Amino acid sequence: MHHRVTYRHETQTLAKQMMVPLGIVMRRTPGVTRWAAWAWRAVSVLPGAPQADWRELRRDGDAVDFHAATVLLDLHHTQTEAYL
Repeated sequence: MHHRVTYRHETQTLAKQMMVPLGIVMRRTPGVTRWAAWAWRAVSVLPGAPQADWRELRRDGDAVDFHAATVLLDLHHTQTEAYL
């Protein structure tokens, strides 16, 4: 569903809702205790990323970055005026 707004003498059609795919990048590093073999942390997001199922992106020694998943960020027009 769309609505029309006028801004600076221009007419634009804006969506009332926008879904933005975000890829979640997780980094695996060796654990620091004998009880945890690995330490995991989220290190970045990939805007507009396709679906992924734990695809390796980068390896630097023992540290490995994975595109772990893609989630949808639900943006509503009333909350995103500054982004348009």
